[in-house]
Formats: sequence, C-alpha cells, structure tokens
Amino acid sequence: MKIRCATDSIRLRLRKPELQTLTESGSIEESVQVTPCQIFRYRIVLHEKEGVLVQFQEGALEVGLPKQMAFNWASSTDVGLSMDLPNGKSTALQLLLEKDFPCIGRVGENKQDFFGELADNTGQNPC
Repeated sequence: MKIRCATDSIRLRLRKPELQTLTESGSIEESVQVTPCQIFRYRIVLHEKEGVLVQFQEGALEVGLPKQMAFNWASSTDVGLSMDLPNGKSTALQLLLEKDFPCIGRVGENKQDFFGELADNTGQNPC
C-alpha cells in the first residue's frame, strides 16, 4: 500500500493482494521507520459504522471504511473512492483510495499484483 500526502489530501493506493487482505481480514497496515525510535504507521480498517472515519493518534493514520463500501469497491471495476471529510478547517480533507496500476518505467515489477486491466489502453501508469 502506498501513501501520498499533500495539502489537505491523502491518497492510498492498494495492489490486488492488499485489497484482498483488506476484505478478508478487515484491515491492512504499512509502516515507515522514520528514526530509530519512531515509526509512522498507516492503515485501513473495516467497520460496521456508517461513513468513513479518519484519525491520527500516536504516530498512526487510520482510515475506517464501512465494510459494505469496501466490498462493493473491491468487486467492481471502479478505480477509486473519493471523499471530502470535515477536518475543522474551511477546506475539507480530501481522501482518495485507489486500485494501483503498474508503472511504465519499473522493469522487473510484478505486474500481476496491479490493476492493469483498469488502466488506460497501455495498461500502465506513467507514475
């Protein structure tokens, strides 16, 4: 799972095995060792509640998705889920969850893990 953050925006991209793990186990997590004593974690968890929830606590970003929304997305040809969530500012937090595509310039990358069939006519993402 990849993360990309910009001003008031978070994008998470999942490959096929990651989306499968999410729907089967109810969660997926990645981490980045920032310093020897600090780890940044980001995860998606499925829940029974209505609506998407985002929280950041103790160095971890957690996105909570309603189970049915995740299952519908996983079984569809929809590339992404996009939503604007209140963040206490005049602008909303833009959250985008996407099925990941293979990159054109990455030789040796296992293309089967990506959603190339949903990409443009080249089946790849220019990254």
